[in-house]
Amino acid sequence: MDETLTRTFQANLADGDGRTLDGRLVPYNTVALVSDPPNPTEYHEMFLPGAFERQLAAAGRNKVLLNFEHEQGIAGTLGHAVELHDEPDGLHGSFKVRADSNGDYALELVKEGFLTGLSIEFRSRFRLVNGVKQRYLAHVHKVALCRFPAYENAGVYAVRSRTVQPLPAFDQKLVERLERLKFTVPETLKA
Repeated sequence: MDETLTRTFQANLADGDGRTLDGRLVPYNTVALVSDPPNPTEYHEMFLPGAFERQLAAAGRNKVLLNFEHEQGIAGTLGHAVELHDEPDGLHGSFKVRADSNGDYALELVKEGFLTGLSIEFRSRFRLVNGVKQRYLAHVHKVALCRFPAYENAGVYAVRSRTVQPLPAFDQKLVERLERLKFTVPETLKA
């Protein structure tokens, strides 16, 4: 696991607080044609199920930042992972997006379908089988929202929407008291 590589995957959209993105970071058993700058030589690779098992099992090792197209520095940071988990189809994650102008803009671009890809920055070990680099041990360092994914069927599949909580029942004795004191009480607060 010497060099840090990046891979980009496609996304989709779903339910929660309006600032959490859910997505498939890495699809398993999917072959893609990739290259690693600065070397333009293309090759085939795929991630094997369980490749991220060690990272998921190690407490405190899931500190993964979310950024915009791998921008470095604090200005490009949009949020952080709140959860990473394995599913049969790949590595999935949930990311909390910052409540600032960059985070707001990124969420709008996701909702409008412009930033639906996810790109991982990772280190891995692999074995070469029939001309395909099979990545069997990997560790994600960063995740980026991006426009052009390398793998199909991976990316943002949900922006958790805000859940509006109904108002709690209003104390009817308080309503009666307010009305006696000549305050106007909205009909929605009356029983």
